[in-house]
Amino acid sequence: MTLREWNKRNRYQLRKTVYRSREHIGWVVTAIICSALWFVNHENQRLEAENMAWRARYTESHRRVVEASRANEAALARLEAIKGTQENIITLLKEGGRPACGCPEKPSEKRR
Repeated sequence: MTLREWNKRNRYQLRKTVYRSREHIGWVVTAIICSALWFVNHENQRLEAENMAWRARYTESHRRVVEASRANEAALARLEAIKGTQENIITLLKEGGRPACGCPEKPSEKRR
C-alpha cells in the first residue's frame, strides 16, 4: 500500500468517523431537547394542577362571600322592616297617651 492509498483510506475513515460523530452529536442534542421538553411539560402539568386547586379554593371562597352578602342583605331588609314596625308601634303608643315602654301612664289605669 502506497502512502497515497493509505492517505486516501485514512481520509475516507476520517470522513466516516466525522459523519458518525456528527450523527451521534445530533442524537445527543435530540435527547437533550426531548428531555428539556419532557421536563417543561411535566412542570406545566404540575403548575396546571396547582392552578386548578387554587381556582377551586377561590371559587369556594367567592361562593361563601356571595352567600354571606345575600344573608347580610336579607338581614338588613328584616332590620328595616323591624325598625318600621317599631316606629309604627311607638307612634300608636304615643297617640294613645301611653309612654313608649308600654307602661300605664296613670296609676288609676292599672286598676281597670
